[in-house]
Amino acid sequence: MAFISKAEVEKQLADQINDIWDIVNGGYSDYVDNYDDRHRLLHNPTTKASIIHDHQVARAATYAFKNSIFGTRFLDYSKLKILLIGDKFAIRFKKLNLDKKSSNQPTKQVKDFLSQETLSGIPVTHNLEAGYVVTGDESDGISIYLTCPSGHKTNPHWHVELLNGKIGEIEKDLLDYAEELDINDDEAIIQPKKPQADIIEIDKARKNED
Repeated sequence: MAFISKAEVEKQLADQINDIWDIVNGGYSDYVDNYDDRHRLLHNPTTKASIIHDHQVARAATYAFKNSIFGTRFLDYSKLKILLIGDKFAIRFKKLNLDKKSSNQPTKQVKDFLSQETLSGIPVTHNLEAGYVVTGDESDGISIYLTCPSGHKTNPHWHVELLNGKIGEIEKDLLDYAEELDINDDEAIIQPKKPQADIIEIDKARKNED
């Protein structure tokens, strides 16, 4: 599927942005809160990331169950854990590096997901990753991002930082630049504007449950 713009994601997922933040942040907090210092010292970075991922997956599955009436599902697709929202967005949860890129085993499913390919047996979706970057040690906390992957060996097409109840604009993708500059010449060189730092408020009101 073709890349979706960051602005369109912000529009279509406005009601779920804070829930996605909760899943990522909550899974990390579960690790910090439920494992004492002695046990955390035994965990190498891979083990730690795996445990945090398990907590995030559990939270995503619980969220999908509670919101199934709104078209939210949680899928285990050949061990690829996906939160499916409205049959439009497939989101998986990962630890990210400083380039906002996830580390992955290069299975066919992972490559297809990261390349925006449609996975067999599920609707045509835009594939996104929600993840965290460790900003220092555990006391410094994490930064949380939503990214649009562009392939297994490439950096994301775009990324935005998720704050508690807000979306922070980090940098525009090339499609946004081209639209702003009204570029039609295939040989034109895009000269991006400096990234802005606007904050878009998100309505945190949730639908009342019966």
